[in-house]
Amino acid sequence: MRSKILGRADLILLFAALLMLGTGATALAQSTATLQGTVLDPQGGAVPDAKVTVRNAATGLERNAQSDSSGNFQVTALPVGTYRIEIRREGFQTLVVKEVKLEVDTTVSRNFELKVGQLSTPFHKYDDVFF
Repeated sequence: MRSKILGRADLILLFAALLMLGTGATALAQSTATLQGTVLDPQGGAVPDAKVTVRNAATGLERNAQSDSSGNFQVTALPVGTYRIEIRREGFQTLVVKEVKLEVDTTVSRNFELKVGQLSTPFHKYDDVFF
């Protein structure tokens, strides 16, 4: 009759499976980046409820966030690469930042200042920002 207690071979297989799961999670965490920022008005005041869209230029991957009551937002687990950032809020022109490069295992923080105007009037920042 076979014992219900795990045998030595079963324990080795279980340990190997757990080790592979842990290694995969570590590899994923090390190949991504985080973008965080604060959306501000021209006077430096917080802009809450701004829609932030982050799009990877190479893959088309798109992630969305919304600024909180302090104007802060965060987009985590972004694959490394170059991103286009678009920030929209009623009463302001849409801000488009063309190139933001995110590197492996980094957190990029930046302030984004919106100009007063209509959403349909975008303004672009072509400063090729690399972090």
